[in-house]
Amino acid sequence: MNVQRLRELIRIRQHLHETYASEVPGVLEKHWKELTRLLVEDMNATVAYLKSSEVTADEIADISEVFDDVVDACPSLEFIKAARLAARRFPKTCQDYNIFPLLDSAEKMIH
Repeated sequence: MNVQRLRELIRIRQHLHETYASEVPGVLEKHWKELTRLLVEDMNATVAYLKSSEVTADEIADISEVFDDVVDACPSLEFIKAARLAARRFPKTCQDYNIFPLLDSAEKMIH
């Protein structure tokens, strides 16, 4: 997985949120599609990154927006497990973004 591109997408998402995302139809959907494409491109690398200590709270928050899309494109329990592991490192982010219920929903899509 291209971590540099992931971080660039996170910066773009933050900018969109702070500026005009709600006013421009389709801009968030385009962002989510690109993020999903990046994450499923090499699922093994994505899982390894999520398990690493390099993943940040902002990255988990942004990735949480596409859990369902990722699992729809590439049904992977390993992805869910790795995302849970990463999320546990950021309890405040998990609470603020409701991450565990989002993971539960994505996991149900696999079963």
